[in-house]
Amino acid sequence: MNASISIGKNFIQLRETGSTNDYALQLLNAYNPPEGTIVSTFHQKKGKGYQNNVWISEKDKNLSFSIILKPAFLKASEQFRLNQWLCVSLVKKLRFLFGLKLQIKWPNDLFLDGKKLGGVLIQNSVSGNHLKHSVLGVGINVNQSDFPDDIPLAYSLINAGVDGLVLTDLLSELVLELNSKYSLVSMKQWSVLNEAYHSFLLGWKEKRSFKNLIDGNEDSFEGEVLGVDEFGRLQLKVERELRLFNFKELEWE
Repeated sequence: MNASISIGKNFIQLRETGSTNDYALQLLNAYNPPEGTIVSTFHQKKGKGYQNNVWISEKDKNLSFSIILKPAFLKASEQFRLNQWLCVSLVKKLRFLFGLKLQIKWPNDLFLDGKKLGGVLIQNSVSGNHLKHSVLGVGINVNQSDFPDDIPLAYSLINAGVDGLVLTDLLSELVLELNSKYSLVSMKQWSVLNEAYHSFLLGWKEKRSFKNLIDGNEDSFEGEVLGVDEFGRLQLKVERELRLFNFKELEWE
C-alpha cells in the first residue's frame, strides 16, 4: 500500500487534447508513468461524461484534468471509494474557497443551485480481485458564462458570482485537497469517507422523483434518499421498502 503518493508531482499540461482520460490511458499503455501523474488541458475537444455523454467546454475557460492512480491495495469491489474520495475532496475545497453550497449528485455530478457545475469520470483496470490502475477524470466549469441551449442545466463558478479565477491557481488548490484526503482511501477509513460523502449528497434524507430504467418502461416514482452502499448503489426507500439501484438503472427527474 502506498499512502504517501504525491498527486500532481508529475504534471503534464497540454495545449489541447481530445480527452484527458484518453491521453492518460494512452500513457499507461505506452509506458509506466508515476502514480499521481496529472494530465491537464484548458481545451478539451472531446471530453467524456457519464454514460457516453459529451462534456462541452469552451477553450481556456474551464478545468479538465485526469489523475493516474495505481491503487492495487483496493479490491475491485472497493472501487467506488475512489469516486467518494474524489467527489468529497472537490466539493469540500470548492465550498471552503467560495462559500457555495455545492453538492454531489449521485453518481458522478457536482451540483450547485440545481445545476451541473462539474462531473467526474473514473475508468478502472482490474487485475485478479484488485485494481491495477485507475484514471480519474474531472471537469469543472469555471469562467464559461454561456452554454449551448441543449444543455440547460450547465452552470459555472462565474455564473454563481465567482469571477476572476486563474485556472492554474484553482487546480493547485484542488490538488492540495486531493493529496490531503487520499489517506481516507489508502488507510481505508470508510466510515469517515461515508460520513463526508453523505453530508454532501444531493437529496439525502429527502423524497425525490426518479425515473425507473430497469424494465424499459421509464416509469416515474418517488423515493427517500437513504444514501449509497459500499458498492456505489443508491439506497432508496420506496413505499416502505429499501431498494438498491446501480448507475444505469434510474435517473433523477
